[in-house]
Amino acid sequence: VTAYRLFFSLCAVLAACGILIQRRLQDLGSFPVRDSLAVLFSPRDMRALTLLRKLDTTRDPDKETRLITELGTMGSPISVEKLLDHLSSPRFAIRYEALQSVGRLRRLSPRITETLLDELSHGEFSTAALAARLLGMFRVRSAAGPLREALNSPDYRLVAEAMLALARIGDERAQFLAGEILLSSNNPFVLVHGVQAMEIWHTTAAVPILLDLLRNDQLPPHVADETILTLSVLMGVPRRFFYRYEEYTRERERISVFLHEEIDEVFTRKKRQDPEFQTIVMNFLMDQNADEPFVRWVLDTRRGKTGIFSALLVSVALDAELNRLEPFRFFLCFWAVSVYANPRMIEM
Repeated sequence: VTAYRLFFSLCAVLAACGILIQRRLQDLGSFPVRDSLAVLFSPRDMRALTLLRKLDTTRDPDKETRLITELGTMGSPISVEKLLDHLSSPRFAIRYEALQSVGRLRRLSPRITETLLDELSHGEFSTAALAARLLGMFRVRSAAGPLREALNSPDYRLVAEAMLALARIGDERAQFLAGEILLSSNNPFVLVHGVQAMEIWHTTAAVPILLDLLRNDQLPPHVADETILTLSVLMGVPRRFFYRYEEYTRERERISVFLHEEIDEVFTRKKRQDPEFQTIVMNFLMDQNADEPFVRWVLDTRRGKTGIFSALLVSVALDAELNRLEPFRFFLCFWAVSVYANPRMIEM
């Protein structure tokens, strides 16, 4: 009898302790039972609950910002859902950190998606640009309409992120809108993001847009570099072009040396020389007026099998506005050397 009394007394004490601990736990709100139970077996979520409790009781703005930053790095669905309650804070740092925590999730809940769409529409010059980036990152197709509207915003960061987001969700209708922005904007931030968006879309429509962009006399050099590198991706130019182009931007006076090295390497692999081809390419590299022999060589290569991308590129090889740009001629010549090494490239 004594043993039973001790056993049940111990059970009562443990139950009382459990009730006290339970009353101290953070309210999980309307989470599904499965997710709520999972918290008990997740050290990360338990740590998140502890920090959330501290966040609810602190009255120090700096400490609040630090707690939100730490919670944001945890990637816990529990913490992110609760952090979204702080988007009404008057402090930008708190709102931004709360929203940034969404990027560490694996998927978006309906509530988070709705919150992002709301920030996109009402967070201009504040959190809207970050909301656009997150909507693109998670491929939220229902955001296509609001993102297209964001392209008309005076907030240049929002416009830039909206272009990238539309490209990531695959909204090809928006590509032409982005193209118009590229050709009318003089903001380097917008231009670079627009070029990156064209690379993500990866369609034939991107090539003429990028070529028109290069015709801009006021185009900043780093934007022109980004545009040429994107063209190389669209054209299927080997990735080594990126490293060659990087060398070229550091030592522009050695442009002929870099191309010579590429030609020599191709000749070595093919175990034969082609002085005529080498002369045509090198002459065009150094003199924009030597374009006709270059174009003739390209057209004679796999005649009748030129792909859409290649045809678009060849069509502007005689364009004086573009040929005057040494970086563009370097790209064209490197592409020609790549075609010489692998003739099937011209079918792209």
